[in-house]
Amino acid sequence: MESARRTLPSFGSSQQREDFEVSPPEFRKVASPGTVSAKFTRPPNDKTIGLYRKVADAERDKRPAEAITILKEIVLADPEDFIAWAKLGTVHFEQGNLNDADAAFRRSLELRMEYTPAWVNVGKLRMAQKQYDAAAEILKHAATLEPNSARVYQLLGEAYVFAKKGTLGAEALNKAIELDPVGTAEIHLLLAALYDRAGAKDRASREYKLFLDKVKEHPDKKKFEKYIRENPVR
Repeated sequence: MESARRTLPSFGSSQQREDFEVSPPEFRKVASPGTVSAKFTRPPNDKTIGLYRKVADAERDKRPAEAITILKEIVLADPEDFIAWAKLGTVHFEQGNLNDADAAFRRSLELRMEYTPAWVNVGKLRMAQKQYDAAAEILKHAATLEPNSARVYQLLGEAYVFAKKGTLGAEALNKAIELDPVGTAEIHLLLAALYDRAGAKDRASREYKLFLDKVKEHPDKKKFEKYIRENPVR
């Protein structure tokens, strides 16, 4: 459950600190503090700092076409900016321009092969193209680059599920829960659905119970409780 969101610019100083605390009352446990990796920052480029600010403004005001135009200006002014190439791919992807997104992500990875955000987005792109086996391989590689990322394991698990590899999917999804028990609470619902379809109703009940332990109020709470009563956990 998202409690807050903050956009961090990829331009300017390579060091940035912001302290905050979020305590959702509906959770008994609070997730461990998250971190934003600074290992992929680049030295600021005077030619593009202002353009990056314009991109942020365009995105905030929901002007994606303008954001794409400005990002193209950035990579023209600084062709080695792998972050801008990946961002261009992301905006293209969000607009459904899959071929343009693919080309931009590829360029980003040519410049910085270990740039995890680009790998993750290529995985999401392959899922959008329904190339689930390819998506799983890409996201498995991303997990080797960011082994502590719950989001990467969640996407990997979903790719395996779509590829009809439920066992591998469950392993990856459980790893995501292990890394971020509260932030990935919704994964319990996906696991419950998987176990239910496989006929393991007691395991599905366990996942519903784990979900309700973390999320006290949910529109389907009564339905989950009924399922748990009818299929008690062994």
